[in-house]
Amino acid sequence: MSASRLQIGVLAWIGFAIHADAQASSPPAAPQLPIAAQIARSVRTSGNDGRALPILTQARRSERRALMDEIADTLTAIAINPSVNDLANARARSVAIGILFQSGKGNTGLADDVPGTPYSGATSRLRRIVELSSYVENRQVALKRLASLDHSSAMLGYLRQLALSSGRIAGTAVAILADDKGAGGRAIARELYVSGVVTDATAKRFLSTRANKYGW
Repeated sequence: MSASRLQIGVLAWIGFAIHADAQASSPPAAPQLPIAAQIARSVRTSGNDGRALPILTQARRSERRALMDEIADTLTAIAINPSVNDLANARARSVAIGILFQSGKGNTGLADDVPGTPYSGATSRLRRIVELSSYVENRQVALKRLASLDHSSAMLGYLRQLALSSGRIAGTAVAILADDKGAGGRAIARELYVSGVVTDATAKRFLSTRANKYGW
């Protein structure tokens, strides 16, 4: 074997050994976060994520129900769980509620009004926020959004139940019953006013205002 061929062979072997050693010593690539976790991170850091609504409303294709529910649950957790009460986290909680609400309406968030399928899990997640959120403002907003999605008689009963509770959520429930739920809601609000069973001061004041307005 000539000296030049031997030198080429040695250099090739050295190059292979260096490449193999570099591969062995480099850390493994970090696993990609699940899509739901990616969306949650974007909502927390950037204040939005354009992937959530198209998936929840199945705007582009049929989606796995498990994926849709996982995304909805991560958004619900953002709105419920305690966090630093600064502007960024307040925005993230508001955006999470907004995405759930829009998905329940079937809004895709895409250009040209691409139609979507309303996400049936939106109402249960909004109700969870109403009942469990650490932030009363988010509970109130979630209740308003829930009431605008759910037009069942059971929703009227739920609002009546909240009107009998205490705190600002009671006043919100009274206002929704009297102003946003038609004749059925006003009938319940009137019954609450006449019977005097409401104990929360704000809710009672709201009822008195509506009594004057509607002539109860």
